Amino acid sequence: MTDAERPDQAATSSRPDPAGPENTSDVEKPVAPPPSTPSTPAPAPAPQLPAATPEGLDAVNSDRDNPRSWYDAQADGAAANSSAEDSNSDMSWHTDSSSGPEGGSHQQWQRVTTHGATAFGPGAQAFNLITKNGKRITVLKSQETATRIGSITETYVTVDGFEQIRGELANNRLTYLCGTAGGGRRTTAQMLLAAVVGPDKVAGIAVAEPDVTLAELAGEADLITPGHGVILELTEPGTVSAGTLSTFATMARRCDAYLVILDDRADAPEPSLRPYGALHTPPDAANVIRRHLPRLLKQSARCVGTCGRCVDSCHQAFVEKCLDQEDVTKALTAHPKPGSAVELAETLANWSGKEKELKQAMRGLRSRVRELAAKLLKHEHPNAETGNAQPPTPRRQAFQIAYAVFDGYPLADVFNAGELLLSILWQVQGDEERPARVVFDGGVDQMLNTGLGATGTLSPDNVTEHPRRARLADRRLQVDVLDVVWHDFDSVRVPLLAWLNTLVFGRRESLRSRAAEVAGLLATYDFGEVYRVLIGPWARSPKGFVRQAAVIALDSALDNTQFFDRIWRQVDDWVQSPNALLHDTAARTYATRLGTALPTLALHNLRILAGRDTLNASASVAHALCAVYEFAADQTRECLVEWNRDDTYRVRVHAVRGLILLARLVTDQNDRLWPVLLLHTAGSTSATQDLVTLWRAALTEPTTAYRAWQQLHAWVRLADTDAELGDQITALVSRILAGPTATRGRFHLQIWSRGDSGSKTARRLLSLPWENPADRAADHVPANDTPGGRS
Repeated sequence: MTDAERPDQAATSSRPDPAGPENTSDVEKPVAPPPSTPSTPAPAPAPQLPAATPEGLDAVNSDRDNPRSWYDAQADGAAANSSAEDSNSDMSWHTDSSSGPEGGSHQQWQRVTTHGATAFGPGAQAFNLITKNGKRITVLKSQETATRIGSITETYVTVDGFEQIRGELANNRLTYLCGTAGGGRRTTAQMLLAAVVGPDKVAGIAVAEPDVTLAELAGEADLITPGHGVILELTEPGTVSAGTLSTFATMARRCDAYLVILDDRADAPEPSLRPYGALHTPPDAANVIRRHLPRLLKQSARCVGTCGRCVDSCHQAFVEKCLDQEDVTKALTAHPKPGSAVELAETLANWSGKEKELKQAMRGLRSRVRELAAKLLKHEHPNAETGNAQPPTPRRQAFQIAYAVFDGYPLADVFNAGELLLSILWQVQGDEERPARVVFDGGVDQMLNTGLGATGTLSPDNVTEHPRRARLADRRLQVDVLDVVWHDFDSVRVPLLAWLNTLVFGRRESLRSRAAEVAGLLATYDFGEVYRVLIGPWARSPKGFVRQAAVIALDSALDNTQFFDRIWRQVDDWVQSPNALLHDTAARTYATRLGTALPTLALHNLRILAGRDTLNASASVAHALCAVYEFAADQTRECLVEWNRDDTYRVRVHAVRGLILLARLVTDQNDRLWPVLLLHTAGSTSATQDLVTLWRAALTEPTTAYRAWQQLHAWVRLADTDAELGDQITALVSRILAGPTATRGRFHLQIWSRGDSGSKTARRLLSLPWENPADRAADHVPANDTPGGRS
């Protein structure tokens, strides 16, 4: 069989990779092959998508050299009229040999680990709640661990009235805790609940949607976790009445729970809200230092005195010395909130104790990082040491923005991105003549001499690094530089968005993913604007890698969980849209944290997408199934079985594509690799039979047969490495290779067993008794059949 005749080969899709700047795209193009067996006729080929060229992309391409014209084209909605993909097949199926650290080659196995209930943090899970009036609300639930609560207890500063509030909570089951945001309300709520129900039963509920009020949630019995202490947080609680609080107290009492509702109102609750209302007073910032700093010093086993053998006796004196410093006092006065005090304690834990070095130590405070970013971009720091003039401000600013955005990337990429941004800035500025640039200017060190770069380019610490990379002095500058650019320089927004758009469409693949992540961060500043100008047009692009950029941007925006519901509804709109390109982008998005946080709804929408002919040539649904499986294995496997029984041919194809990708997942079992599917179905007769049925469908489906046999071969080879695994796989494969798969199965086993390096498991399977599969129909093969159908 030639390469051109080979059936569909599914592989790993390009998904957001938070671990690093590189993003691998390992995908292929499906081709309809001849029937796998003489008795199985080949189905009709998948219908081709209608040809269409989105006007928005034409506008972007034609006006690429004019950022303002490009921006206006997006504002006019030129990218919103696309209805289908172009006549070319989805390029996301092709293998790009230049992509990623593996060079784009097919990986036979993909190692996975056991995940919790969500990708948003330990013990957290997203779910949908339908209120009594029919409104759908997205809620994030979290579960604190006893270890974390114990750690918080060690450093918690008891606030005024704590014991009184705890007593009222224990008696009334509810506390309505008011206080300014950032004042430590949530920590106090955790301590209150831990004192009442124990440290291992503290949970949280967050509702990010701004239009959900406390009154709307009153009476929703499923909201509170029974037997737990629950913290309820709303973005806008709305008007709170005594009747509403009484309803919540009744809900908590019925499920033997305790509830603390947080509100950022700074004033004391009205007298009518008694006995539930309480005002939270932030702890004294100096006391926060007194609790946190000794613990940090103890953790680092650092002696800050003249102890012969340090037993922490010097720590308290060092703490008081710190609090006596004028700079520390000013910092606590300017930023008295607990979070700022904790950060100051972390800074002081690394202070040498020498007064002349205190200012240098405090430069990294979070409250000062943004100030530094602003000074860098506003050119408020000339080079005082050499007296040399700074490079032209636009070039310095463009390079510093690129340096911050692409922290950790090779300097070659930073230079390229910086020069691109500079050219866009000049176009927007509209100068008739650009200033001349000398060939040898001050270089990287001169442009970073204000503190942005960690070591510059000539430090002994990094001269051996190849390629040289951008290294921020403080990684928090990455976000703060963008924050300053977006909020302090209104005229830079258009060129900044145009810059990100050009990077996504550019040839430097390593920059695309990071540009998309930055777009997601900017979306949390102004979602409507960034979606209209960047994410929306990307999602409708006929280019697969551009649609993937839209997916990465939305996943990046999910770092701010307040946007979870808005992003979910946007992707749900894509599912309901008639636009074929949006269907593919929606399926890709369900392979991110959005889909893994709500697996039931994600699988429901993926079924809708699988039933449409717009994704016949796309592997996006299969990849999404694979991603959701890692968080909801049983649900996903049940969906695959259900889809495989569907009357619609295309749905069955998506099911077996998903199986092939899932068959690549392996995990460590007793220091050996085991296929995840085999491990999850072991011990269950029905689950094992479902797996056998799915494998048979994949092996006989013309568009997936080649890759299915290839992956089954990988399982057989893996069985050679372990006796226990060999028994499991032999038992399974002997059931798979029955009925319509028997003849071709024996053919493949003979090939796999040839030579000295042939598979022992393949020889073992061939040694079992076989019979002609034509003797019996596949539907009547017993569950314990051996290869070929003989019991």
